[in-house]
Amino acid sequence: MSPDLLVRVRGVLRRLIGNQAGNTAVTFALTAPIMFGAVGIGVDYAGALNTRTKMQAVADAAAVFAAREFQMAQSSATKISEIAKSYALSQIEGVAVTTQVDAPTLTVKVQLEKDVELTVARALLDTK
Repeated sequence: MSPDLLVRVRGVLRRLIGNQAGNTAVTFALTAPIMFGAVGIGVDYAGALNTRTKMQAVADAAAVFAAREFQMAQSSATKISEIAKSYALSQIEGVAVTTQVDAPTLTVKVQLEKDVELTVARALLDTK
């Protein structure tokens, strides 16, 4: 490289570094994807918490609903388990239901599992 070219490049770089016009636009352009990603992940997290809360309420209601069957004279653990499963499946679609019935202690435990569909995070983290 010629010395004249180096002098010109240095001069352009000094002016570019010293110039603050457009600084806000550059800062916004660099931080906008991070901010949109953070908001999107927050939206997905709120949706997952909402689903979890609903699933907990349904599991509690299914356990209480099934436990009422203990009062019946001919109730069995299988029947009580099926009642809890059918109640939970009628309230939430696509959920896996696991029940545990303990007749001697008159307890019913209902567990629900469901994969929560991501919306914004899926778009951000999709590597396909």
